[in-house]
Amino acid sequence: MTENKDLSILNKIQKIRKEIRREKVEPKSYNDYSKNNYFSLQELENIIYPKVEDVNIYLDYNFTNVNKTAYLIAIDLDNTKSSCKIEIPYNDISNIVTEKKTYITKYIGQITSLKKLLLMNMFLIIENKNNE
Repeated sequence: MTENKDLSILNKIQKIRKEIRREKVEPKSYNDYSKNNYFSLQELENIIYPKVEDVNIYLDYNFTNVNKTAYLIAIDLDNTKSSCKIEIPYNDISNIVTEKKTYITKYIGQITSLKKLLLMNMFLIIENKNNE
């Protein structure tokens, strides 16, 4: 991607979305239980992060316990007053899980899933085209 300092944050995000669509990215990970392919967080980061860096965007995650909302904020480093935020509500799992080890494992899994959802929403990536 070529850098263009005149692009707004939304134009930059749209540029990344178009490039991802042109590349026709497909999930490489496979879930034996549900018998479908899916994007791992690492796959998504490998697809998105280089493109984000090319257009000078900084991505910041935030998971608040106060209102149980996960945020992904894209900040335009060429104009730090320009940003775009995606948010997703989530459930508190601390009431469900009693064992500390299980809680930590489930919490890490929840954060990973939220990061994936936030990235996929911001950059309009479809994971399973069979279920559209």
